[in-house]
Amino acid sequence: MVKEEGTIKASVKPRKIPLTHPLANVMGATNALTFETDHLGPVTIVGPGAGRVETGQAILTDVLAIHRYTHRGRI
Repeated sequence: MVKEEGTIKASVKPRKIPLTHPLANVMGATNALTFETDHLGPVTIVGPGAGRVETGQAILTDVLAIHRYTHRGRI
């Protein structure tokens, strides 16, 4: 993330990291994020991810919402 001319620019991309980095040991359905701070340096947060069943339900819910939206007012 970079601050340029009053705006913040961020990106997400694959990066090679050393095996000693906290993200190197994240496995399975786990979410993790490392960000840089001015006073603390790098901060990594790790938490449980959605998992297979939860992801499937989220996709089904999204598909149903799209169906309802696209067929609104139609019989």
